[in-house]
Amino acid sequence: MTLTALVMTPAYFRGTNDDLASVIAPILMALFMYTLTAIGLFRRYGVDQDKVWSKFGKIYYKEVRFDEITDIKLSVANQRYKFYKGEKKINLDYTRFDYTLAFIRLLEELQHRRFTLYGVSPDDPSWEDEAQMARNDVAWNAYDNHRKYYNSHPEELAKLNALVQPPTTANTATESEQPT
Repeated sequence: MTLTALVMTPAYFRGTNDDLASVIAPILMALFMYTLTAIGLFRRYGVDQDKVWSKFGKIYYKEVRFDEITDIKLSVANQRYKFYKGEKKINLDYTRFDYTLAFIRLLEELQHRRFTLYGVSPDDPSWEDEAQMARNDVAWNAYDNHRKYYNSHPEELAKLNALVQPPTTANTATESEQPT
């Protein structure tokens, strides 16, 4: 596309080709291809024990810490989770990157904290049902991503299954002591 734009532009300015679209179309196509290449080369996603983050080179950086999550939404059509900290949002495109650590950390947070899940407020009576559905969904994603590992390490599978269970009364007591 770049070569096409370089060949067509001088022809237009010399007057041998009077169709402006023959110059604009290759230039726009080349810009589009360069943009996709830049996204592929410089866009990075990540998760560690404390946060999930997304960056684009040195231009863009955004992170949401697990202990600061205020809302989680699921977009089935786009196959992604959305973690919110106030207005800040991180998309977890679970088809592009292995977010299993994020899923496990989310299960751990659901044992200690309450936050909005799929539009259901923590004060809503149906929140616990929604939280259990979220636990099941997130745990299934973690298990499905690493099925061979969990099948060969039953103690780790037991830990994952323990995180799927609703919080015990001891966890609920500490939850009421923590500020939200």
